[in-house]
Amino acid sequence: MQRQIINAACGCETSEGIWFVHYVFSLLMFFSYKENKITKSILIEDGRSDKIAPFLDMIIYENRVYLFPNNANYIWIYEVASDEVHKIEHRFADENNFRRAFRIGKTIYVIPYKTNNILRMDIETEKIELLSGLDSIYGFINNNSPYVYSCCLYRNKYCVCTIPHTNSLAIYDIDEMAWKKIETPNRDYVQVVEISDKLYAFNYSSYTIDEISIDGNVLKSSNKTVSVDVELHNLGNDSLVANDIRTGLIEVYSGELEKIGRVETSVINSDLTTDFHQACWIKGVNKACAITKGNELLVFNRANKYYSIQLHMDEELWNKNGIDLIKNNIKKIPESEMCSIEAFLSELSSAKST
Repeated sequence: MQRQIINAACGCETSEGIWFVHYVFSLLMFFSYKENKITKSILIEDGRSDKIAPFLDMIIYENRVYLFPNNANYIWIYEVASDEVHKIEHRFADENNFRRAFRIGKTIYVIPYKTNNILRMDIETEKIELLSGLDSIYGFINNNSPYVYSCCLYRNKYCVCTIPHTNSLAIYDIDEMAWKKIETPNRDYVQVVEISDKLYAFNYSSYTIDEISIDGNVLKSSNKTVSVDVELHNLGNDSLVANDIRTGLIEVYSGELEKIGRVETSVINSDLTTDFHQACWIKGVNKACAITKGNELLVFNRANKYYSIQLHMDEELWNKNGIDLIKNNIKKIPESEMCSIEAFLSELSSAKST
C-alpha cells in the first residue's frame, strides 16, 4: 500500500459517516461508517491553492456540505445526492478569511479570522451579508487589524472569540447584532470552548485552563497543563480535551478541570502534515471524533473511552487524487512549502502508471 497522508483540517458528522477537508489541499473526503474506509473524494477547484488550510470549517445541513474559505476565495457547496459542487459568486480575500461557522436554524454565521467582518448566510436563498467587524470595538492593534484565534457558540446566542495579545475576549451578540469587548486583565486567552453551557478558556499567560463566566470572570482553574500550546475541544459529555499543537498529545479534563485521561498520538513525518500536529476534532451527537496526523480516527464515547480506526482509501481512488493534485496544485505551492511533497506525489504518479 502506498503511503497516504490524510491530514484533516475540519469536519462534520452524519449518521452515515464523516465529511472532512484536507489541511494542505482543497480535497473533500468522506469516511463511511458502514464500509469502514474513505469512500469518496472530491477536488474543490477553487482556482488558487498556493497556501495551506484552504478551509478551516464546514457545516452539513440537509444533505449539503458547506465549505467556508480561509486561504481560498469562495464559499463552496457540495450536493451529496447529486454529487455536484457549486460556489457562491462572491470573491473573498486571498488569505485568512474565516475561522469558524455556526448554524442557528436556517442561518449560518461565519466568524472572521483576519477578514474582520462576520458573515451571515441564508441557507435557503444562499444570500450572504457582511455584518459588523471587530474593528468596531478594537480599532487597530499595533497597526494591524484584530484577529480571531479561537471561538465558540455560547447558549446559541453569543459568539465568544479570543483575540490574542489583547487581554480581552470579543463577544458577538447574535440577537443584538453587535460586538462587545470583555477585559481579562493579565489573562491572554487564546482558546475557548463551550461545554454544557459553561465556558472554558486556555490562559496562555499561566498555561492553565480557566472556567470563566460570560463576563470574563474566572470561576475555577486547572493545574498548569503539560502542554503550553494547545487547542481546546468539546468531548460532548461534560469533558474537554487540550490537544498539543506541536506534539499531538491529547489530555482529557473533566468539567471540574481535573485531568482524567491522556492519549499519545502518532504523526506521519511528511510535509503534507505541516508543523501543526493537533488532531481535527468533530463533535457528533453521541460521540466526539478526532482525525490525527497519523491517519487515525479516534472515536470517544460518553464514558470518555475511545477506539481507533486506521484511515485509508482504495488505492485506485488515492492514486487518482495524487495525479489530480499534481496537475492542479503542485505548481501553486510556494517553494518554501514544497519540501518532500513533490517526492511524495511522484510516488503516487509512479504507482498510477504501473
